[in-house]
Amino acid sequence: GDIQDKEILKLDIEKETIEVFLPQLNHGVRSMAVEDDILYWIESFGTHLLWTKASSPKDISWQDLGGLTGAQEDLYLATFKSQPKLVNSACHNAPCSHFCFNKDYKGFVCTCPFDMTLE
Repeated sequence: GDIQDKEILKLDIEKETIEVFLPQLNHGVRSMAVEDDILYWIESFGTHLLWTKASSPKDISWQDLGGLTGAQEDLYLATFKSQPKLVNSACHNAPCSHFCFNKDYKGFVCTCPFDMTLE
């Protein structure tokens, strides 16, 4: 986000270019976050949370968060996506005598301390 020019820029790493993504905002941008195809941002002067589709930024939605935080509070965005992870626990039943390392999704690898070998 560009506070001075009141716009959001888009960086294309492959083409090594920067272009204007959203021009002519009411205020500069204090904080941004992207989740899936949605770009969220907080204005630098105000309490509005705004969002649009990153693939098609024609429609912008907003929500005033001033009632939750107060006008004097600085808001910052962060996103996280809770995804269930399959935990590999193959080492629980592994016949390793010294060290056991779970592989990423399935299986294990036994190892020995320095100067020892697997039988």
